[in-house]
Amino acid sequence: MNIQVMQSPNYEHRETDKKLAVIHWTAGNFAGAMDWFMNPASKVSAHFLISVTGTILQMVDPRYIAWHCNPSNSYLLKNDYGIVNEGLNFCAIGFELEGPPSMLGLSKWQDVQIQSLGELLQSLSSTYSLMITDHSTIDANAQKRDVLKGTGADLFPWVRLLELSGLEDAAKPA
Repeated sequence: MNIQVMQSPNYEHRETDKKLAVIHWTAGNFAGAMDWFMNPASKVSAHFLISVTGTILQMVDPRYIAWHCNPSNSYLLKNDYGIVNEGLNFCAIGFELEGPPSMLGLSKWQDVQIQSLGELLQSLSSTYSLMITDHSTIDANAQKRDVLKGTGADLFPWVRLLELSGLEDAAKPA
């Protein structure tokens, strides 16, 4: 697995124990997301950015705190992980996928992208005891996860990702 490194300025250089892998998507293309994460004014980042071609870009060392979950929100999983004031960035590794497919003119999530994400998650599981979730599940305002609500091109291959990664779903859908 080839991982390129480009250090975002938007992170906290403090090592923390990671318990969650949080999957997000960019609502736009890879280059735009990379530029946004490199912009100090954005005050956002992710540990990893993964393109539709499977390219993996590490933007924050997983040991440190990336700014991918809004710390001011309340989260459904917050109590499960004992996070009171710091939000989930403190205990999560953030993965940003280029997508969703419908915004990129694609017919579905790309197999090579999901394969790269699955292999990366599996690799990280040798260092961190992670459970996997997506951004909409941890947002207390979400009724159901976006990955399951998606239709057509945007229907996320959640079951396939769980199989590839070997991780458990942090919030099993009802």
